[in-house]
Amino acid sequence: MATFNKSLSDVRDSILTYFNTQWGNLTPITYDNNDHDITYNTDWVRISIRTTNPTVSAIGQKNFRFNGIIFIQLFTVAGNSTSNTDTYINKIIESFTQIQLESYITLRDTEINGYNISQDTNGAFYQTNLSVQFYYDVVRS
Repeated sequence: MATFNKSLSDVRDSILTYFNTQWGNLTPITYDNNDHDITYNTDWVRISIRTTNPTVSAIGQKNFRFNGIIFIQLFTVAGNSTSNTDTYINKIIESFTQIQLESYITLRDTEINGYNISQDTNGAFYQTNLSVQFYYDVVRS
């Protein structure tokens, strides 16, 4: 059996590279725990990745499964209809539902978790929260 001894950094890098490629220049992108310089009247997106503790996926072997969630927050300028929001949601659903990344990361279901208006120093935004379940397997020799 092949050895997939990948770290969380490897997984995060693979997911973010995939996201950046799929998203292109639709909007500016910000990342978890990074400052951003988004300006008023600009749609934007933020992506965060979280994982859980591993479970043993095969008794008596060194096969481990890590589950995680990709959180994607869409911010569209309030008052500009929902057409941009719909475009962004469709792009995420197409790009992130039931996809195999590399040989060890599986993206599962995409959920839309809610809509609301949020206010920050850059103005009012229509916020949509999406989450994508994923898992990756680690096989150690």
